[in-house]
Amino acid sequence: MKRYPEDEKQAIIKMTIEVGDFKSLYELYKYVTEEMKQPAIIVESDDLMMYPRETMQKYCLATGIPFSENFLHWKPGNVDHFPDFMKEPTFANIYFKTAVESTCFRPTTQSSLDLSELPEEIKREIDNVNMPLYREMARNKL
Repeated sequence: MKRYPEDEKQAIIKMTIEVGDFKSLYELYKYVTEEMKQPAIIVESDDLMMYPRETMQKYCLATGIPFSENFLHWKPGNVDHFPDFMKEPTFANIYFKTAVESTCFRPTTQSSLDLSELPEEIKREIDNVNMPLYREMARNKL
């Protein structure tokens, strides 16, 4: 199995778990850059959490949206814009509790994932498919 720096491994595993079908995300990236012929705006979630002001400023510059300090802080509990099924308490508590209760971006305190417990099939998928796609997109992130 190929060896990657630990931060890259953690990022790709996290994205594999969160995004699921990583190839679809990559296909969207290629569609934007090749078919629409415009730069894709790629935000690495860890950058947003660790450097929210700088990341949001780059995002605003890339999109033409004026930056506001209001983008960095919000009132907790705002789910009015959620679809109805996502407002259901059980669903919200399982999937969005931390986000709904938050008031700003904060670095994650999640510990590193134990790669040894992943099935070999997933390890191969990460190494042979997801990692090359991730690296290509990461070269173009904000």
